[in-house]
Amino acid sequence: MYRANVQRTGVYQTQGVRQLHGIKWSLELPIGLMYCYPAVGEGMLCLVGSDQHLYAIDLLSRKVRWNVNTGSTSFSSPVIADGLVYITDFTEQALLALDLRTGAERWQIKTDYTPAAALQTSVAIQDGILYTGLGDGNLYALTAQTGEFLWGFNTRVPVPLSPPAIANGVLCINNIEGDVFGVDLTHRQLLWHKPLPAPLPMLFTCPAIATGIVYLVGGDGHLYALSLHSGEVQWRMPIGALTSVAICGDWLCVGQGEGNLFAVNQQTAQTWTLETGHYGVNPSPVIADGVVYFGDRGPLLAVDLQTGKRLWEFAAPDSEFDLFRPQNWGMQLLDQIAKFNTEDRFTFSGFSVPVVSDGMVYVGSSYGHLYALH
Repeated sequence: MYRANVQRTGVYQTQGVRQLHGIKWSLELPIGLMYCYPAVGEGMLCLVGSDQHLYAIDLLSRKVRWNVNTGSTSFSSPVIADGLVYITDFTEQALLALDLRTGAERWQIKTDYTPAAALQTSVAIQDGILYTGLGDGNLYALTAQTGEFLWGFNTRVPVPLSPPAIANGVLCINNIEGDVFGVDLTHRQLLWHKPLPAPLPMLFTCPAIATGIVYLVGGDGHLYALSLHSGEVQWRMPIGALTSVAICGDWLCVGQGEGNLFAVNQQTAQTWTLETGHYGVNPSPVIADGVVYFGDRGPLLAVDLQTGKRLWEFAAPDSEFDLFRPQNWGMQLLDQIAKFNTEDRFTFSGFSVPVVSDGMVYVGSSYGHLYALH
């Protein structure tokens, strides 16, 4: 599930990797994976590469079982549930349901095309119902197994919507113009609509819900906390935030544009900031077993949630020059130029959002490798 659960808290309830022992295995793919959002479930890992193909990898054999050209961008996150994998098709502005084992299409729906509409749309599935917002500004509720239309909600703002978040019978979704909506799923009606003062950086963010509060980042760099049932702003914090929020207990973690990871404890007001030494922490942080994982430019980092102490870092071996991978030469040249001009603080290459499952961290690199770390 995108951001680990339908609440989008970014917290995986599984064993993490507090001490890095190394690469358990890796798989080379012919495309960059930096901006992919992998999904793990039912013994499979699915991700979309920069070639717009959805790859399904068998975690037992560690081989690609199938790949399908979905027309989707690598920002679109697949979702695995009950033998199906769901993905949006950017080109056709469609939602696809594919058989997880074979890649065969089970069903699809199409909406009116809107440029850049499905850039990072990911579905939410709860109690057999699939919820998604596409580029026409509508929220759709479908039967997950068959794609049968159940009901819809028109936000009256015909622009792309974020992945939805769900908690306590309320669905929250935002659009790229700064509108945030709370929808009552029982009565299928709008609870509230809250315009925020600046467009949201939807490319990297979606709402997250915990303890009756909706957390999200505005385009003004503020972290906002809204009431789940009224949409009223409870507080806001000017921290230069750029990513979705990871929420674990009282702790909130978010990436900052200048390349830092920031955390605040809501009960004690304790804060910590980890300077990565690299510009940009765009892929949102995730948490498992008391460890915060995040990447983007530079190495993949693991940080203690309570203290902000750096536990380990992983630099991909595929970033080294390889005469036999000419597809990487352009990226490596750009990296060298960027490092020279920024005193090693910026590279074009890096890592995807990591996924944590059963004592493994799965992460893709911009040079075309999927790594399983343990």
